[in-house]
Amino acid sequence: MDNRKIRASFGFAEEMLALAFDYMIQEEKVGRAFMAKAPRLRKLWLENYFTKNM
Repeated sequence: MDNRKIRASFGFAEEMLALAFDYMIQEEKVGRAFMAKAPRLRKLWLENYFTKNM
């Protein structure tokens, strides 16, 4: 997975995005599904992930 696409998600600290990236590497299916989403849905996924895991 290319973490540059995750980092292109605006409004999140790089440290937070690194945590999400690490999770997606561990959970390959989740990472693949994330990459298939439209940018708006990626941002929503990240918001939900950070709400549950921070």
